[in-house]
Amino acid sequence: MLKLTTRTLAQKLLFAIVLLSLGLALTGAAGAYVVFRDRSERQKINDSSLYARERTRTEQALFENMRQQHAGATKDLQARLEAYRLLDTDQITNRLLPVKADGTRRSAPELFDGSMDERDGDFIYGIGAYLSHGAQMNADERRLFLAAMRVVAEHGAAAHSTLDNFYFVTPDTRMVMFAPDRKDRLIYYRQDAPATLDVSHEEMSLITLPKNDPE
Repeated sequence: MLKLTTRTLAQKLLFAIVLLSLGLALTGAAGAYVVFRDRSERQKINDSSLYARERTRTEQALFENMRQQHAGATKDLQARLEAYRLLDTDQITNRLLPVKADGTRRSAPELFDGSMDERDGDFIYGIGAYLSHGAQMNADERRLFLAAMRVVAEHGAAAHSTLDNFYFVTPDTRMVMFAPDRKDRLIYYRQDAPATLDVSHEEMSLITLPKNDPE
């Protein structure tokens, strides 16, 4: 009887030890899970924060680059306008931005395909232009868009590795664009757009108005 009781007590003790060990193991596993989970979450938060900082830095650099491009193009346009004051714009404008039957001016095909000036070796490509009421443009307006065409072509090509388009647009739907990689080759503006095309209500026209952006 004593032997049986001793065996029963030993079994109970062994069972208690097993339960205690199992409990400790489960507690340790749960603790380890919590620790690793918190560590993983902190790592993911740190990674996300690092990505956000890098992405912000990249976006800021992109916008700073665009700001510098805009400032440089503006300065170049002002210089060209001054230099073009004595230029007879009629013949050049009619060759590069001819008047169409609907009264608009559109860029000549070679300005997109690539045009070489044999006199000075100047090369222009990737340019599309649409000028509403082009037949009514006065000498100053013709001079402005001849200058803008050169500025857009040169600055667009210079920034082509980071900016896939560069353009000059006025609220009266006159625009010159550099976009040599466009699959549509700017055909809509160069050929198909109706004479009634109006971009005066588009954001690209509104955001640059002095009343909306005095600077």
